[in-house]
Order: sequence, then C-alpha cells, then structure tokens
Amino acid sequence: LVYDPALTREMTAFAGWSFFGSSGYVLNTQGAGQVVNLFFGVAVNAARGVALQIENTVKQFVSNFLTALNPQITKAWAAGDREYCFELVRKGAKYAWLVILACFIPIFGEAEWLLGIWLGPDKVPPHAAAFVRLALVGLLVDLAGNSLHTLVQANGKVKRFYLVTGLTSYLGLPLTWLCFKLGAGPSWAYVVFIAVYLAVFVERIVLVHRLTDFPLRPYLTMLLLLLMTSNFSLVFPLLALGFGWAPGWRLLFGALLGWATMAHFTWHYLLTEGEKALVLRKLQLLREKISRKNG
Repeated sequence: LVYDPALTREMTAFAGWSFFGSSGYVLNTQGAGQVVNLFFGVAVNAARGVALQIENTVKQFVSNFLTALNPQITKAWAAGDREYCFELVRKGAKYAWLVILACFIPIFGEAEWLLGIWLGPDKVPPHAAAFVRLALVGLLVDLAGNSLHTLVQANGKVKRFYLVTGLTSYLGLPLTWLCFKLGAGPSWAYVVFIAVYLAVFVERIVLVHRLTDFPLRPYLTMLLLLLMTSNFSLVFPLLALGFGWAPGWRLLFGALLGWATMAHFTWHYLLTEGEKALVLRKLQLLREKISRKNG
C-alpha cells in the first residue's frame, strides 16, 4: 500500500463536506419531532410519526427506482460525455417527480380515509392527514433535485455546493421553533421545511449550473411541464371530494382520472421519442407474453 497525502486530503474533504451537506436533513427530521412534541404534545407528534413513516416508504421506493441512474451519471461525466450526463440528470428529476406524483394522487384527496383503513377509524392522530400531504409535497421538492446532487459529486467540486445548501438546510429547525413560538399551528413544521427545500432546490440548480455548465433552459422547461402535469392531475381527486359518494368510490374516481391525466401529459409533453419507443416496445413484449400464455 502507498500512502498518498494529497489523495487522502481530497477524500477526507469530500467526505467531510458531503456529511455537512446531508446532516441538515437528519437534523431537521429528528429535531422537528422534538420541537413538535415540546409545543403540541405526544398526540400531534404521533401524527408526525405516521407521516414520516409514509414519507420514508415513498422515498425508499423512489430511491430504489432511481438507483440505476446515479452510476450512469458518474460514468458519463468521467467519460467526458457531458450531453448524455446532463440528459440523465434531467431524466432522474423527471422520473422521481412522476413516481412521487403517482403515489400522491390517490392520497391527496382521501388521506383521512386511507389512514383510517390502515390505523383504524378511531385511531388516526389529529393532523395526520395534513402532515402526510405536506410531507409528500416536501419529498417532491427534495427528490426532484437528487440527480443534481449526484452530478456535483461526479464533478468532485463539492465544497461550495454543500456549504451553501447545507447552511440553508440548517435553517429549518430554528425557523420551525420560531414559528411555533409565535403561535403557528403544527402544520407549519412542514410549511417551513417545504420553503427550506425550495430554497435548497434553487441553490442546487444555480450552483450546479456554475460548477458544471449544466444547461438551465431545458431543465427549467421540464420543471414547468412537471408542475403543469401535477396541477391538472390533482384536479380530479379534489373534484371527487365534492361528490356525495362513499370514500372508496371517490378514491377510485379521483385516482383513475388523475392517473389518466398524468399519463396523457407525460406522453405528450414529457417523454422523448426514444422513451416513447421504449414504452411501446415494452407494451408489445407484454402483449406477446400474455398472448402466448393464453394461447
């Protein structure tokens, strides 16, 4: 083994700044529970625990779904294929957003009823449904920028990136405490974190552009299309709430039409020609497999 002081310093700095940047999320997640418990008691903190469990489940699902993209981003950057690397970053943000949106559509309108099925009608903690909705919005903002984080790690210039985004993320906990001290309700814990996540997301975009020459126009255009898709997809779950139907029928109506709207906008505005060809090819293979099984 050969000891290389320069390489050791570089690796230590990389690990240290990465830890500094990511520890803000851990501090907010764990510290917010203590602050909520301090101001509102165990019952409201239990509602936050339910929301956190759902948030972590969706986050793990999305992370597993996108695991294959991260090594490809690093490999493309190392090979000098910037155009393909940037395309992968945009795809990572797009896929993360769409997967979370697909999970969010049925929960958005009928969170109370779904929690009642899971926990029992009389065992749903107060504020749990609102916490779940807000937690998924925060997750949407957070994970949409995950591929930008991967790009900076591939670039290696992490000090400035993690210093700025890390310091901003640390604001979540003291701002939450301040809001509660001023008389805000428990949902403000999530409102503050969503605002902080949005600020960090904007910082990520700006810093990645400056550090890697990441093109902003196609990325921002994609974000606008994703926002448009989300807004139209969530209309039907909201409309269903106005119907005098049983919750199960409202959920079915809102979810199916919401998913159909999401699929329409995704196909016509978000997928590239190559992605459309891949989807059609997979559907053809599935149809052939079903035909062989029935035949």
